[in-house]
Amino acid sequence: MSGGGVSMRQRFVELRRYFQGWVGYFRTVPIKSFFGELDKWVRRRL
Repeated sequence: MSGGGVSMRQRFVELRRYFQGWVGYFRTVPIKSFFGELDKWVRRRL
């Protein structure tokens, strides 16, 4: 996923789709705190 020429909105749409699939795959694992940290990391990187 490179950022060359991609709007911020499109980037969010792609990230959301990616993470929704990831969450669906790992739904049975209790990783609530992980998602809090992941959210912080993603926000810092954007």
